[in-house]
Amino acid sequence: MQSKTRLLLSFVCVMLLVGVGMASIEGGPAQLILGVGSSGDFQFVNTGGNNVTVAIAGFDCGKGGSNCIEGYGYYGATVGTYDLWMTGGPPTLGAPVGSVYPVIMNGSSVGFSWSGGGYNLAGDVTFNTIASSGYTDLFNATMLITSSTLPGYTAGDYALMDFTVNLGSNPSLDAVYQGQVGSTEGYLSSGEAAPVPEPSSMLLFGSGMVGIAGLLRRKLNF
Repeated sequence: MQSKTRLLLSFVCVMLLVGVGMASIEGGPAQLILGVGSSGDFQFVNTGGNNVTVAIAGFDCGKGGSNCIEGYGYYGATVGTYDLWMTGGPPTLGAPVGSVYPVIMNGSSVGFSWSGGGYNLAGDVTFNTIASSGYTDLFNATMLITSSTLPGYTAGDYALMDFTVNLGSNPSLDAVYQGQVGSTEGYLSSGEAAPVPEPSSMLLFGSGMVGIAGLLRRKLNF
């Protein structure tokens, strides 16, 4: 009975250790969640063959033209506004693997900023891939944080970003790439930015997982 009690207490301690590691991995109390873009859209245009360009258009947020998306972003209970804008380029799509397209930035610059509740976050964004799924497209991106007062986000570090573009009843990205239609567009419907875990956080998480594995092995050997 005492052995089982010690095992249970040890398991609880390890789970607490894992919980601390996961909290650090997730960048503290919350991630930055992007709400629906209230202004501006993503546009995809076939310029010939399988050459498809990616653009942001429809709203001027003071970043050099009508090249911006704006919406609300949420950090826990803190509500703020974000801007996502593009200059130069434009980016183009590479040959897909299935329906996942690599993005070639072509010297374009994508900026991101968020502010709310006295906090701010800004960075330079690189689009990595776009996964087409019917009438939604999932962007995978990386952001180099250039300035931040947001807990868990440090200037000089990176954040992983993803956001979903809803095409509504417009043609799919696959149809544009295959030349069935000339273009399509959609609005940013959701997204997030999460800090890349620091090595110490990963070590803490890993030690917790090793502890769990050890306990399970010992339990099996009872």
